[in-house]
Amino acid sequence: MNWVKGVDSGGRYFTGFILEEVDWEGTAQIYITSCTVEDAVGRKVLMNKAAFKEYGRDVTHLTIEHLDELIDHALLIRDKTWFNSLTKRKNKLIGRLDTWKV
Repeated sequence: MNWVKGVDSGGRYFTGFILEEVDWEGTAQIYITSCTVEDAVGRKVLMNKAAFKEYGRDVTHLTIEHLDELIDHALLIRDKTWFNSLTKRKNKLIGRLDTWKV
């Protein structure tokens, strides 16, 4: 599953994943998991690849909130390996943050 983030033609920021590559001209069907417009969450949209950037499963740049969202989706699609990877990353991040407490 390839995760993406970007800005649509209306200026709304979104995160989601590619459901399918529709054509060779750069169009893909995206499932929106988060967006600056709440109504868009959970929708499937066709989008030109110029509107988004793929970030795969690399979670090193994500916040705890983003990881929580991805963990929910890993559970939803029953991807045990990805769930374990995300949970491990979140626990490391929380542990690292806890060591900074005074």
